[in-house]
Amino acid sequence: MKIAFIGIGKVSKESHDVHQNLLYEMAKKLYHQYDTKVAIVCDKEYEPPKQMSAIEGIEFIYSNYSQSKNPVLFHYDSLQKAIKHSDIIYSFGFLGGIFSFLIPSSKKLITNIDRVVYQGDNISVLMRIASKLFYYLASKKSDVLSVSYTHLTLPTKRIV
Repeated sequence: MKIAFIGIGKVSKESHDVHQNLLYEMAKKLYHQYDTKVAIVCDKEYEPPKQMSAIEGIEFIYSNYSQSKNPVLFHYDSLQKAIKHSDIIYSFGFLGGIFSFLIPSSKKLITNIDRVVYQGDNISVLMRIASKLFYYLASKKSDVLSVSYTHLTLPTKRIV
């Protein structure tokens, strides 16, 4: 079995970003304790730290796009690469829901919705509607939906 992580451009042990630290620790534990191979789909400009590239069982797959310059194409390309290289896809963020219809039923999708974008004050009406649609699509296709907000209500099979 192999799990692929998408939706995060970089990963680092020393980072102040919670997602990067989480990914670093999860990848190590999955391989060393559960003998599960891990693929991390990275930003095309990313260079992994030496301690990450030295960990056996972790494969870095590079997207053809940069997350900061083109997030939509980055997520599309990341998802395509994850589908080819893994059995389980773990998506950081709701943008995995945009292309969730591409995931075959034989693959499992875990979506980690880390924030509620459409409730922000400085969001345009169009972006608010699009964000709600992406949340909905992610929740419908996800086998497991991990949310950080208890007030977020989305239809899904299982919420963690």
